[in-house]
Amino acid sequence: MGLWWKDVNVRVISFSTYHFMVEVLDDNNSDMWRAVGIYGWPEKANKYKTWELMKSLKFSSASPIVFFGDFNEIINEREKEGGVPRSERCMDGFRELIDDCSLHDLGYQGSCFTWQRGVTMETLIRERLDRFLACEDWCNLFPTREVRHFPIYCSDHAPIILTAGKETNMWAKKKLFKFELFWLSKPECEEVIRNSWSEELNQPADIKLAKCASVLEEWAATIFGDVKKRIRKNEKLLKRLQRRAMDASVLEQCKKVKLNKDELSLFATLAWAAWTSRNKRIFHHSDHDPRSIAVGFPKYVADYKRYALNVFGARLSLDVRSAAGWNPPPSGVVKVNTDAAVFDGGGVGLGAVVRDEKGGLLAISSKRLGCRWFAAMAEAAAINYGLQLARQLNYMKVWLECDAMELVGK
Repeated sequence: MGLWWKDVNVRVISFSTYHFMVEVLDDNNSDMWRAVGIYGWPEKANKYKTWELMKSLKFSSASPIVFFGDFNEIINEREKEGGVPRSERCMDGFRELIDDCSLHDLGYQGSCFTWQRGVTMETLIRERLDRFLACEDWCNLFPTREVRHFPIYCSDHAPIILTAGKETNMWAKKKLFKFELFWLSKPECEEVIRNSWSEELNQPADIKLAKCASVLEEWAATIFGDVKKRIRKNEKLLKRLQRRAMDASVLEQCKKVKLNKDELSLFATLAWAAWTSRNKRIFHHSDHDPRSIAVGFPKYVADYKRYALNVFGARLSLDVRSAAGWNPPPSGVVKVNTDAAVFDGGGVGLGAVVRDEKGGLLAISSKRLGCRWFAAMAEAAAINYGLQLARQLNYMKVWLECDAMELVGK
């Protein structure tokens, strides 16, 4: 859950495992309205705790209030497809909460369902678990508002976003020009800039810049292709499919679109890694061992393929062998992967990743030290750093893995 405001002062009031509440302040630091993020208790026997928490937060303040998040409950049977029918008693609790607190459902654009599980028609379940609820005073503050349900991708929940106030048409804003550093990977980029600039010698600087930006965008689209645009196109297609009545054919189309978008995202990730490495060498005079970059790419691909298998139930169509496979730890044990880097200009970097037996990410951390160590000492420090991270999170059963062969078995 996230909160974004432009030029608005926000102060945290309270938080717990199941909620956080902030107040939005005016120029005099006075409370204008409040926003509450909710994660509802998933267990049937504990759902009443969600409603009691919301009532307590609602009636503890006279300020306008909006609730949002994953309530882990639906309001009526139309908000669920597949699986066991929802108990009327559970839905009654949510409906009574809405009535008792005089809240309004802010509606949505997009697919009704914000949560999905299952990869076949026999196992598929879709529900509307996430929403925005606001009191009458909050609705009067923001008569112009819009809630958007985005496609379900890379998670079992759909991102949902509320825009309120004068800028509800923010999605239609004109795209600003952005110079991409990876354009410099092509030597002709400099020539494109020089030619465009020379053609407008007698024009004011702002006109010359606008012309140069336009020419660069056209050139980049031809040379590199608009990967972001293709990803957005796939997102729109996925959104349309998820709004349709689900059957075996539509479900299969959703899987194909997800995998296509996944391959595009993977390409963008690997290309960005290569271009970033090159630019660091050019602009920061930082030498990167090409062998480490080459070894790293198969690792990225292998991780991505395992992730796609867990999320989508299908492998990516990318035939790349992993230089170092990731094997899960035994049940009840967490796995800590560590790595270190020694920088030519001095200093070392330490990194650690903690995952469970299913490959789920539990923690990730990194830091840089001003030490001048040999590679083996840096790797040993990274191991210690990873073990400390696991201990801080109270994981006592740890399976350690690193790629420093000189330390393995010692």
